[in-house]
Amino acid sequence: ASVARAVRTCREGGIENLNLDLIFAIPGQSVAGFENDLQQGLALEPQHLSCYGLTYEPGTAMTRRLAAGRFQAADEAVEADMYALAMDRLEQAGFEHYEISNWARPGLRCAANLIYWKNRNWVGCGPSAASHVAGVRWTNEAHLGRYIAGCPDPPVVDRERLSADRHLGEQLMLGLRLREGVELQWLDEQLSDDLDRRLGIDELCEQGFLERTATHLRLTRSGLHVANAVIRRLL
Repeated sequence: ASVARAVRTCREGGIENLNLDLIFAIPGQSVAGFENDLQQGLALEPQHLSCYGLTYEPGTAMTRRLAAGRFQAADEAVEADMYALAMDRLEQAGFEHYEISNWARPGLRCAANLIYWKNRNWVGCGPSAASHVAGVRWTNEAHLGRYIAGCPDPPVVDRERLSADRHLGEQLMLGLRLREGVELQWLDEQLSDDLDRRLGIDELCEQGFLERTATHLRLTRSGLHVANAVIRRLL
């Protein structure tokens, strides 16, 4: 009810281009329960939907409760069924699956996120904000008081310039998150002397996790289910 009310309030205020975030693989959640979440989300007629499998980040209270046996994580097979359900239902509803966890109405992909996934330049403003310009990335001070004290030049707590190999790995990782994948021409140019990655790609194609289209290398539907493992193989 609160989500529907928030959507209604946004539209009454003149905001028409809306995204909804859905989390699946929640402990105790059934496939039928997630299907109901999808149906309710679609009924609100959003222009964009993000569906994320629940992850347990180190150092969080939820991860500590999981380690203590307070609850059980969702079964991997059930999580895979939920993800497959999202792909099928959202395609049927006319959404484009353009990134591993993101769907959009035609022409309404998230422009900001595409900048990140294509490893372009951006500048983040405010405490904890991250930036990336010309291969250098940095993070602003998280503590509000120290951040304000350092202005007008926001204090930076972490800055790095990636090595050429790591930069390539990051571009592969981000590009393969997109359903269109990475351009074969760019890939051939980058991997001309990288036998290990080329062999890794060939092996993953043979295993059915990657595929080459006429212009791109991309994850298959099977590869989407194990995207993190596929991408780690190429880093």
